[in-house]
Amino acid sequence: MLITIAFIDIIFDMESKLRFKAKIAPEKAGVYIFKNGRGEILYVGKAKNISKRVSSYFSRLLDRKTAEMVSKAADVDFIITDNEVEALILENNLIKKNQPPYNIMFKDGKSYPYLAITLADKFPRVMITRDTHKKGVKYYGPYTSVRALRATLDTIRRIFTVRTCKTLKPGKKTGYPCLNYHIERCLGPCTGKVDEGLYGQVIKQVIDFLEGKPQKVIASLTAQMQTASNDMEFEKAARIRNRIIAAKKMMDKQKMVSDNGEDQDIIGIAIDEDLFSVEIFNIRGGKLIDTNDFFVKKGLEEDTLASFLKQYYSRAGFIPKNVILPQAISEQDIFANWLREQTKMATKIVVPQRGKKKRLVELANTNASHFLEMNKKKLNVEAQRTLEMLKELSDLLGIPIPQRIECFDISNIGGTDAVGSMVVFLEGWPAKDQYRRFKIYKTQGPNDFAMMKEVISRRLKNLVESQKSSFKEKPDVIIVDGGKPQLSAALSALSDYTLSIPVIAIAKKQEELYIQDKNPVVLESGSRILHLIQQLRDEAHRFAVSYHRKLRSKRLSVSALDGIIGIGEKRKQLLLKEFGSLANIRKLSVGRLQQVPGIGKKTAKQIISNNEVSSLDNE
Repeated sequence: MLITIAFIDIIFDMESKLRFKAKIAPEKAGVYIFKNGRGEILYVGKAKNISKRVSSYFSRLLDRKTAEMVSKAADVDFIITDNEVEALILENNLIKKNQPPYNIMFKDGKSYPYLAITLADKFPRVMITRDTHKKGVKYYGPYTSVRALRATLDTIRRIFTVRTCKTLKPGKKTGYPCLNYHIERCLGPCTGKVDEGLYGQVIKQVIDFLEGKPQKVIASLTAQMQTASNDMEFEKAARIRNRIIAAKKMMDKQKMVSDNGEDQDIIGIAIDEDLFSVEIFNIRGGKLIDTNDFFVKKGLEEDTLASFLKQYYSRAGFIPKNVILPQAISEQDIFANWLREQTKMATKIVVPQRGKKKRLVELANTNASHFLEMNKKKLNVEAQRTLEMLKELSDLLGIPIPQRIECFDISNIGGTDAVGSMVVFLEGWPAKDQYRRFKIYKTQGPNDFAMMKEVISRRLKNLVESQKSSFKEKPDVIIVDGGKPQLSAALSALSDYTLSIPVIAIAKKQEELYIQDKNPVVLESGSRILHLIQQLRDEAHRFAVSYHRKLRSKRLSVSALDGIIGIGEKRKQLLLKEFGSLANIRKLSVGRLQQVPGIGKKTAKQIISNNEVSSLDNE
C-alpha cells in the first residue's frame, strides 16, 4: 500500500524550507521527488530511510551536478512504500513517466524498437514496434539496431511463414492474399487455408526460436518434413526442408559461449565523467544470439550501473535466469528480488572473479569502452559543427551567438482546424520538452498573416506572464515559415509588445531568407546556416501538421459516427479506442465489430456502410 505525505507550505527561504521538509520526512522506505518552482520534477530517488537520504543533500559536500539540482529545487515530496522493492518499482515508473532531467538519461521506451507477437489475435502477427504497453502482446527487446531487427524479422518470415501484415480478416475464404503468400513467406490466414490450431503451433515455434531454443524448432520441422514425405507430399516436404536449412544457417551464425545451455546476459560498462556506455551480450541456450550497446548520459544516481539496469530490465521483453555483472551494485539483493517479481522465478546476479564468465565480462567491458570512445568523438564533431552554424548565424544577423531559437509555423485547410506550432532549439539542439502548439481562435478563414501574428502574439504575451519554462525565456532569434507576409506578421507582433528580437522568414520555393531591413538572402545549398534554419522550419512544420491532422481527424471521426442510430458518446469513444481510426473500423468485418460490447449485427452493418465513414476512408 502506498501512503502519500502532504505538507502545508511554510514560509521559509527556499533552502530552509527544504531542510525543514527533510527533517520531518518519514524515516521509512519510499520515494522522494525534487521539484522546481514551477512544479516540474527535477529528480526522483528511492531510499530505505527517506529522511536520512534527503537530509544528506544538505549536510555534505555535493558534486557539481547534484549541487546544481539542489540549487534549482523549490520543493521535495515523499511517497512511503511498504518495502524497498515496492520503492524501486515506484521510482522506476516515475522516472519512465516524467523523464526528470537529473535522472539517468535512458531514452524513453518508445525510442527503442522491439519485436512483438500479438498473441491476443486469433492469428498472431509478428512485427517491429516501439509501443510496449499493449495487452496480449509478447515483446522481445529492446534492440539498439533497427537494421539487425529487420534482418531477424525477415529470417522469421522465411523459416516460419507467419503473417506480418496489419490488415487481416481471419478465416475469410474469399480473401485476397498478398505477395508474401505467393512467395511462401506467409501461411495466408486471410484466405482461410490454415486453421487456428496449426497456426498456433507455428507461433509457439517462433517463441522457442526467439528464446534460444532452435533445436526444438528444427526437431519439430524435421518431424513435419518426415510426415509429409511419408504421405508422398514431396513439394510440401521440400518447402519444410528449405525452412530447416534457413534455421540451421541462423544457428551457425550464433557463437557457442556456454556448454551448460544457460540463458544469461553479460553486462559490460565504461564510464567517462558525465557519459557512460553499456554493452549487453544476450546468451540464450548457451549461444550468443545478440549484442546491444547503449550510450547514456549520467544522472545524479551514485550507482550508475544499478540505475541503468533497473530501467533496462523494466523494459526488457525477456529476463534471463542469470545476469552477469562487471562489479557489484548497490542494494543488489533488492534488485534481485525485484527481478524475481518481474519473472516469477529466481534470477541470479553474479559478479565473476575468474573463469569463462569473467573473460566474457571483460570482453563486454572492452566493447563498451570502444562504443563510448566512438560516441564521444561523434559528440565532439557534432558540437563543433553546431557551434560553427550558430556563429555563422550570429554573423548574418549581427548579434551574439544565439542560445535560444524559436520557430513558428501554421497549418490549416481553408482556415479550418487552424493551428500553430512553436519549436525550440537550445544551443543548436532540439529541446522537445519546450515545444508548444496553439489552437487558433481569433482568426477566421484562410488568413496565414493574421494566424501567424495571433500565434506569435500569444507566445510573447506569455513571455512575462507565464511561469512555464517554455514561455518565460526570451528567444534570441525567431524564425517563421513563409516569406515577406509572415516576416511582417512577426514584426507586427513584436512591435505590439515593444520587443526587439531578430526575425528570419524562410520561403519554400527558392529557400530565400527574409530579414528586416535587408534584401532577400539566398544561401548556397550546402550552407550550414541554411541547414540549421531548414531543420528548424521542417520540425515546426512537422509539429504543426501532426496537430492539425489530429484535430481534423477528431472532428471528422465524431461527425461520421454521429449519424448512426445506437452509437452514443460512450460507444464512439470505445470504438475509436479499440481500433484507432475510422479508416481501420471501415476495414473490419461485421463479426469483428460485434465483438465490441454493445454493438449488434444491425449496428455493425450501419457502421461499415455509413456514407460519411466511406468518404473519410477515401480522403
